[in-house]
Amino acid sequence: MSNTIHITVDDLHARIAAACIRAGLGREAATHTADSLTEAECAGRASHGLVRVESVCSLAERKQPGEVEVQKHGTCFLGVDGNRHMAYHPGVIGIEKGAEIAAETGICMVGVRNSAHSGMLGFFARRIARKGLWGLIMAHCVPLMAPHGGARKIFGTNPVALGVPRAEKDPLVIDFSPAATTFGAILVAEKSEQKIGDGLALDKDGRPTNDPGAVRDGGTLLPAAGAKGSALALMVQLLCGPLIGAATLPERATNYGLLLILIRPDLFRESGVTEREVEQLLAAVEDCPPTEGFDSVRLPGERAARAINHALQHGLEVDRSLWDRVGELAGAG
Repeated sequence: MSNTIHITVDDLHARIAAACIRAGLGREAATHTADSLTEAECAGRASHGLVRVESVCSLAERKQPGEVEVQKHGTCFLGVDGNRHMAYHPGVIGIEKGAEIAAETGICMVGVRNSAHSGMLGFFARRIARKGLWGLIMAHCVPLMAPHGGARKIFGTNPVALGVPRAEKDPLVIDFSPAATTFGAILVAEKSEQKIGDGLALDKDGRPTNDPGAVRDGGTLLPAAGAKGSALALMVQLLCGPLIGAATLPERATNYGLLLILIRPDLFRESGVTEREVEQLLAAVEDCPPTEGFDSVRLPGERAARAINHALQHGLEVDRSLWDRVGELAGAG
């Protein structure tokens, strides 16, 4: 029997949502959670897709999240209490409310505190861009990564994303982490009994390791690009912790911070001019002659956008054991 199964995107979304509802999430929260995890799976980000469902359901059962609440409100900002939800749900609520403010004032900063894992930040970036706004997003989490030169976890993986709308094209979505790899990728490697690459992590004794199990057993991820990745992680930790009122060094799944900045494209100039110059820059990137070993220069997020569109039209392959396990969580017969 194959280790994968072919399914439709609608079936994937429905099964994830059903599992979340059965774990105690309300229908809206379950829908937003399924939106994020489904998009990640379709985009080829297995580390943020089906593999996360069991932990989402476990957290929902254990913490019993409450209603998401806007606690602070100003002319161009919102402070949102995620009330123990994974950040998927309060993040979407922040986008919906923040987009209304940005449409009037030109910009809105949304700080979400008291939440847990934020998932694939490209999900939020794409959602904002589809509203015709630019979106800058960042998040922190439980310490998983050592600073440059260190051997103990201090930072989260602290991803950053940017979404830019494009006329009659998929939005530009830039989504990356200053960590050399993600913790989700460690989970995927461990489940598939594969090694991880060199220079990605240390074991609990501070020694380089290729064993994902050793990383899980008290080890630490390393920053990408050495001191530069470490500095970017520190910037995100400051913005998503002390600035917005989330934990500075969060405990597991407790009071993580998510920062969303929504910007109207005509904030500084006529939007058509902004759009033309965006396309001019992107064209220059794509037209750049490739160096040895490359066929072409691609824009960030192109592969994910193609994968999402292909999955919507043709379905996708997912891990059979994960699909069956989520079916159990959903109460599927």
